[in-house]
Amino acid sequence: AFLRSRGDAKMSEDQRNALNAFLFRTGTESKKFMVVYATNDPNSLDTAILDRTDELIHFDLPGVEERKAMLNMYFDQYV
Repeated sequence: AFLRSRGDAKMSEDQRNALNAFLFRTGTESKKFMVVYATNDPNSLDTAILDRTDELIHFDLPGVEERKAMLNMYFDQYV
């Protein structure tokens, strides 16, 4: 949640500082590293994060069969 919009009133000063430090470190284009973001609410991301993002890939929610397969996999492994 630290990449959320800086206009969010619920953001603490520490979160705001962490976001600003992250933005400062990622402000220059580089081929030496890649950052992958995952969110279920892309509208909550800070606009500076979206400006630094070259590609967005949307994944649909899993369907009924995929959900059943995931549940079975986790039950088999952990239960």
